[in-house]
Amino acid sequence: MNKNFLLNKTTIIAGSAIALLAISAVGSTRAALTQTENMQYNLSVSDLSVDLYELQTKDDKAEYVSVSDGGKLLSTLVGEGENFQIGKTYAEQTAFSNDGNYDAYVRVIITKSWKDGTVKDTTLDPALIDVTMSDSGAWYKDEAASTQEREVYYYKTVVAAPERDEDNNIVALDYVPITSTISVKNDVTQIVTKNGTTGNITTTYDYDGKSFDLDIEVDALQTHNAADAAKASWGVVLNLDSDGSISSVSHLGDSEDTNLGE
Repeated sequence: MNKNFLLNKTTIIAGSAIALLAISAVGSTRAALTQTENMQYNLSVSDLSVDLYELQTKDDKAEYVSVSDGGKLLSTLVGEGENFQIGKTYAEQTAFSNDGNYDAYVRVIITKSWKDGTVKDTTLDPALIDVTMSDSGAWYKDEAASTQEREVYYYKTVVAAPERDEDNNIVALDYVPITSTISVKNDVTQIVTKNGTTGNITTTYDYDGKSFDLDIEVDALQTHNAADAAKASWGVVLNLDSDGSISSVSHLGDSEDTNLGE
């Protein structure tokens, strides 16, 4: 059986968006926001393609900006002259679009981590970086594949290819919301390490000077023979309702059906 269609997958990786935290000894907080360049990886042909966007406000006008076209995540998270505040919930509205030629199933992976300088710090808790989904009911969260650091979601319904004119130019794109807010929990100001003996104890704030790293990855599979494509590309079994929407996801190691359509 010809399975070349299994390679028709495009992945867009947006990352990393980094905010540097600084915690004073008296518990007040301040932060300097920095940003690295976004990265794009095109794995195959453009017939099946998804893109990642962030809602940004420029000149009092809000519009979605592609992060693979010169845009940057979190670039408008705080206003000019403002500091990033720990414990404050910020609007971080990201979305994806299907800008290819085929209808698609879409998966999103959100990864959160802490860094000490340029080195990942696995001793710190990524759950303290709180990223909320815009519409959790529209997504199936793969709990088996998710951790405190990495959350895996599947958009439940098929995402239609955009309308095109006679010259194959896109008439209009539909933006499907992913995330809505981001915050760093106040707990980071309370987690300390104490050293020394009675009368000579020093207190160190564990998150002082650390940075958090947010990555969002979006990739897609064409709907044609999607069951085989999902097994080969994502390593999962898509359980579909009669209308083609995803009702659940199981993993090959947990499923008796491990054949790729043979």
